[in-house]
Amino acid sequence: MRFSLAASSNPVQEYVKLLKFAGQAKNLAEGKRIHREIETSSFSSDKFLSDHLIDMYGKCGSVHEARAAFEQSNQRNWNSWNVIISAFAQNRHFHDAKFAFERMPKRDAISWTTMLKAYAKAGELKEAVNLFDNMLKRDDVAWNNMLAAYAQEGNLCKALLTFDLMPQWTVVSWNTLISGYLEHGCADEATKLFDQMPEETVVSKTVKFRASAQAGNIHAARSIFESMMERDVVAWNAMISTYGENGSSDEAKKLFDRASERNVISWTSLVTAFALGGQIDRATGAFKRMPGHDSASWNFLITAYAQTGQDTESKRLFDELPMKDVISWNSLLIAFGWRKSKHHLRAAFEKMPQRHLISFNVLITGYAQCGCMREAQNAFDSMPVHVVLTWNALMASYAHCGFLQKAKTVFDEMPVRDSISWNALMAAYARAGHGDVSFHVCRLMYQDGVRPVDVTFTIVLTACSHGGLSKDGLQYFHSICADHNLVPSLDNFCCMIDLLARSGRTGDALELVESMPYLPNEVAWAVLLAGCMTHKDVRHGEIAGKRFCELSPSKGAPYVMLGKHLIS
Repeated sequence: MRFSLAASSNPVQEYVKLLKFAGQAKNLAEGKRIHREIETSSFSSDKFLSDHLIDMYGKCGSVHEARAAFEQSNQRNWNSWNVIISAFAQNRHFHDAKFAFERMPKRDAISWTTMLKAYAKAGELKEAVNLFDNMLKRDDVAWNNMLAAYAQEGNLCKALLTFDLMPQWTVVSWNTLISGYLEHGCADEATKLFDQMPEETVVSKTVKFRASAQAGNIHAARSIFESMMERDVVAWNAMISTYGENGSSDEAKKLFDRASERNVISWTSLVTAFALGGQIDRATGAFKRMPGHDSASWNFLITAYAQTGQDTESKRLFDELPMKDVISWNSLLIAFGWRKSKHHLRAAFEKMPQRHLISFNVLITGYAQCGCMREAQNAFDSMPVHVVLTWNALMASYAHCGFLQKAKTVFDEMPVRDSISWNALMAAYARAGHGDVSFHVCRLMYQDGVRPVDVTFTIVLTACSHGGLSKDGLQYFHSICADHNLVPSLDNFCCMIDLLARSGRTGDALELVESMPYLPNEVAWAVLLAGCMTHKDVRHGEIAGKRFCELSPSKGAPYVMLGKHLIS
């Protein structure tokens, strides 16, 4: 769309509006057209417009043009430097952001916080801490960014300590800490923090129902959502995503149809819900109906096609993608990993115009899926920096390929370990049938001061169940509340139901299903039915089978299991 600014009373402000619009829409072609128009006008040297050009190119993902616009500006001030640092950081050019920050003749509070945020995004926690410690003045934004850096890294103890040291807490502070606990599987702690918040907002209530859903209680999440007096588009999108992540694509579609306001994220959430439910045709249909596509919808569909074995469609979609960012390339790497196509995986990685630490993680994991651990190790060794995330990826890759001793060696060499590191090692031993070693690792984790999360107990209880250690399993289950002041998650309850059913205590297992503080899902009834089949308990098995069928009326497996059970 072309605009005429000849009659405008303030052409500079009009140009600024157009540049902002192009940046928000990530419309690089329109941004370049406006730039050309500015260059032929009498405002080509305007300092204000120069900074907005840099910002527009940064938002459109064109780092080269953002840098060129910055270099061409002959009236740079602290704001110009801040804008170029932000452009580098949001496009993951962290080395360039650091170089620009160090070249700045003068810095203000925004310069420091922008660089702090860049370090946090890059996973360079040590650099973030050093920068934070050297700040002469720390405002709320700086504290919240440091809090986010610890939370993103999974260092929840440090995140909580930073939160306690803050001179004042804002809604952003609370939500950042709660979201950190959620992202690392600590839904119960997240809910407790929410209950301590001095005020509830649309944002905080959205965080709370997400916490309930992550803890496995989707009905409580829906209840909180429906009780909200005011719902913004973010709340609607979060609830749609919640149903999608829990495999309830039909409920997600009903909510989508009800939503009073929709944006591109709403559509992407619907596409994601269908894809996660294995309904690729419906996902594709929703994608085609979208009024506009964001990179997330393209990327998720690329990965979804790969996961369902539709490799040609996955590659075709990637080739059609008009603006490929680092996440798009990572999605293609994931697709090749699922295909176990080592050569395509490496070739795509080599073609990437820019890489992030996540790209290396995906490459390492992809090689592991191909069974090529030598290449995975080489990829790890070639990385410019190693953070806990990449160490975890390498360790999990060795475990995935059955190299337990190598996984343990990587774990021992890690300079920093988080709860994911410990849980990954425990899971590796549990999967290999070494439940006793898994329990030993769990005890070492306690001694190291790392707090267990619900995933920790899921791993331990699964090991007890598969090892026939019902007494140990009961002790671990009771310790969740008694020793760690946590609320058992739905997954924890399902593990206990499985443990009781496997050991022949099918009546106790049924009682636990019916008394637990969650609505039983397919897994709960399936493991109970399997236990009843093993121990030929027809009475309890018939109850479990019928409830399993009610939850999955369109799937054949429940009926087959129930039929076999009744015949036996």
